[in-house]
Amino acid sequence: MNDSTVGILDLPDEILLTILKNLNNYDVLYSLMGINKKLDNVACDIKFTRNVDLMMLPSSRANDWKTSVILDRVFMRILPRIHENVECLTIQGCFLQRVLLAGNYRNLRKLTLINLEFKMVSDVFNENSSFIHTFKHQISDLVVTISDPITNKPIENLLIPIDFKIFALLTNLKYLDWDIDDTYSLQESLLDVLSSNACFSSNIVHLQIRMHNFDDCLCLLDGRLSQLHTFIITLDYIYDTMNIMDRRSLNISHDSLMIINNLNTLLKLNCFSLYVRFSTYEFDSLVVPLLRRMSNLEKLTLSLHVSKRNSFIDGTYLHNYVLNQMSHLHTFIFDIVTDFVRINQEFKPSSDDIRCTFIERGHDVDCYIDYYHYNIGRCHVYSLPFNMKHIRYITHSFPGGMFMNVRILLMCDIDNNSFEHDFFARISRSFPLLSNLTIANTTPQNKNRSQQLVKPEQTSSIIEYSHLDELIFSPVSTHIDYVEEFLCNLNTRLPCLSKFHVKYEHLVTVTENFTRNTTRMNCAKLKYVNFYRELGICYICEGGFTLNYTVTSDTVPSFSKCQLVNGGICWITVIWNQNNHTSSFLVDSINTLSVNYTSEHIIMASADMTVVHQHEFLQVNHSFGYVCLSNKCNNEMSLKQILHSLVIEDKFAHELTPLLEIISPFDTHSAACYDFNNYTVGCASTDLDTCQRCQISVDREPPPSQQICATCPYYSEDPNSISRQIMFLLDSRTQSQNIAKINCQLKACNSIDNINRVYKTSKITFDFGEFFKNFWYNNL
Repeated sequence: MNDSTVGILDLPDEILLTILKNLNNYDVLYSLMGINKKLDNVACDIKFTRNVDLMMLPSSRANDWKTSVILDRVFMRILPRIHENVECLTIQGCFLQRVLLAGNYRNLRKLTLINLEFKMVSDVFNENSSFIHTFKHQISDLVVTISDPITNKPIENLLIPIDFKIFALLTNLKYLDWDIDDTYSLQESLLDVLSSNACFSSNIVHLQIRMHNFDDCLCLLDGRLSQLHTFIITLDYIYDTMNIMDRRSLNISHDSLMIINNLNTLLKLNCFSLYVRFSTYEFDSLVVPLLRRMSNLEKLTLSLHVSKRNSFIDGTYLHNYVLNQMSHLHTFIFDIVTDFVRINQEFKPSSDDIRCTFIERGHDVDCYIDYYHYNIGRCHVYSLPFNMKHIRYITHSFPGGMFMNVRILLMCDIDNNSFEHDFFARISRSFPLLSNLTIANTTPQNKNRSQQLVKPEQTSSIIEYSHLDELIFSPVSTHIDYVEEFLCNLNTRLPCLSKFHVKYEHLVTVTENFTRNTTRMNCAKLKYVNFYRELGICYICEGGFTLNYTVTSDTVPSFSKCQLVNGGICWITVIWNQNNHTSSFLVDSINTLSVNYTSEHIIMASADMTVVHQHEFLQVNHSFGYVCLSNKCNNEMSLKQILHSLVIEDKFAHELTPLLEIISPFDTHSAACYDFNNYTVGCASTDLDTCQRCQISVDREPPPSQQICATCPYYSEDPNSISRQIMFLLDSRTQSQNIAKINCQLKACNSIDNINRVYKTSKITFDFGEFFKNFWYNNL
C-alpha cells in the first residue's frame, strides 16, 4: 500500500472554508491573501470578508518598519481587494482615514470605531467630512468609543452637539452606541445646546449614550426617538448640586415630574439601563416615577448611589414601588448604594436582613453594610452574577466574590478602617480582569510588609494584578502606605501598569528618590505619570456666619472657632443683602477630584437684582466666591484682604427696576425676544412653545470681543433678574469673564441697549496690588 500525503492545497474549497472559519478573519486575510490563486480565492470569499475586524492591527503610534509594512499591506493591498464585500467593519479610530482611502465600501452597514480621539470627533462627524459624504445614507449601526491616550483632560464642549448632529448626518441610523471614557466629566447639559423642536431620528431603535444630567435623559425620551426600544444611558448627575460658583433656585423636581407624566415613549421601551456616576438625593422623587412609567420593560439595569434617605433601599421597597409595575420584566440587574442614612438605634438592619428582602422575591444578591458614628449607615447591595464593568465604590466590609466583568474599581473608606495586604489579595481574586483601580483611604495600614523581612515561604502571598493598566491614588485622601503597598514588588506585582496618578512627594519617599530597586519592576512599563499638586489644609466654619451689618475688612468676625481639615479645594462665599444691609458668609472646602481650575486662586464677584416672593419686591445682592488651593488659603486674613481690595457697586434699583416688570400671561410672539448667538460655549436655543421670558447674556472679556447669547429659552422657573459678574484670576492678576445677564418679559427687552445699561449701572473692580501687599506673607 503506497503512502499518500494530502496537502492543504489538495482540500476542496468547502473544507478549507470550514477549517478557516475557526480562525480570526484578520489572520486569514493577512496570512493567505496573495500566496497563490486557490488560497487567495478562499481568503477573499465573502464569508471571510463580510465581517472584518482589524483590532489586531498594531497601533499607528508604533514607529518602526515592521509596523509600517503590516499597515501598508492591510490598507494598500488587502482592503482594496475586498472593500465591496465588507458589511461590518471594526477598526481603531486612528485608522479611519486610511480605511476610507482604501475603498468605497458601498455595502458597509455596521461600523465600530474604537478609541476615537477627541480631536478627531468633530473632523469625522460633520456635514463636510468625507466620512459623512460616503456613508450618509448607508450606515445603520454605529458604535463609537471616545477616549484619549492621556486621561484627566477636560472634555471638549463640542461633544454634546456632535452627539445629536449624528441623527441628522446619518439618515438611516438605527443602532447607536456612543461611549465616552468615564475619566471625563461632561461640562454642560444637552438642554443648553438643543432646542425643543430639534429633530431626532425616528429610525433609532437602540441607543447607548453618555449625558450630563437627568433632564438630558428626559429630553431623549420625549417622543422624537419614536421607535426606541432599548435605551442605555450613563449620566454624570441626576442634578449637579455642587457648583458653588453658580447657585440657582430651581423647582427641578416639579418641572421634571411634569415632563415624565407626558412621556409616551416610555411605554415602548423594553430594555432600559441607567448608570449615574455621582450620588443623588432624587431617587424617590424622580428616578422612581420615571421607572414606574416603563410598564412594558423586559430588562432593567440600575447602578445608583443614593444619599440621605430615611432607610436603605431594599427588595421590598423596589418591589412595591417599581418592579410590580412591570408585568413583563424578566431580568433585573442592579448595583445600589444607599449612604448617609440615619438608622433607628433600636433596629439596625443587618446585611442578611437586606439580602432576604431580595432572595424571597427570586433575586440572587450579595450585600454588606457599614455603620458609622451617630447611627449613620451605608448599604451596598448588588445582583449576582455581576455583569457590569463598574461596581459602586467598595469599603473594608466588602465580602469578596467573583466579578469577571468589572474593569474599573474605586476603593474608599471614611471611618478609620485601613486596607490591609490580605484585603488587597481578596480584591485581586475577586476582580481578576481589573484594569483601572482608584484608592482613597487616609488610615495607615496596621502592618507594613515592606518594612518587614519577607521570608521565602512568604513570597506566595505576593499579589499580582495581571491586567491593571491604570492606578490612581486619590490626592486628597490616600495614605502613603498604599503607595508603598502597590509599588514595592515584595507586596504586589503590576506587569501591565502604564498610567499612574500619585503625589510627587509620596513617590519620592517610597522610591527613595527613585533609587530603590524593589520599586523598579512595577514602574518599568509606565508611559504616563500624573503628579498631583499638594492640596492644602482648609478652614471650615460650621454653619457659617450671619451678621446684622454689612461686613467690611474692618468688621470680619474671628475664625477662632473654625476647624482646620485636610481639604482639597478651599472656599469662601460672602453675600451682602443690600435691602436690609445684612451679611452672611460660608467658609468650607470641597473634597473632590472632579473640579479643574486653571488658577490656584479665583474670585467670582457679582451684583444682581431679582424679583422674589411672587412679585412682592426686588432683592438686590452683592456677593463673591473665593476658591483657592494653597495651604490655609481661606483664612480670616485672606477674607479681610479680599474685602479691602474688592469694590462692588450698582444702581440697578434706581435705574433698571421697570425692566423687570412681570408680564402674565407671557406671550412669546408679542414679546418679540431677540434671537442671536455667537457664544463659544452653550447657548440655549429659542423655544417659543415653552419660553416664559426673554434672556440675554453678554461676555466682554477679553476686550474688545463681545460674546452674545440672546434667546427665549426652554421653560425654567428662573425669575426676572439682572446681574453683572466678573471673574478675577489672582495668580495671573487678570480677568477671565465680564458677564452681564438679563431675564425679562417686556417686549424686546433682551437687547444690547439694555445690556449696556447693566454695564453702565454697575461697577466691580479688584485691586490686585493692594491684595498682594500682605497675601503671601500671611499664607506662607
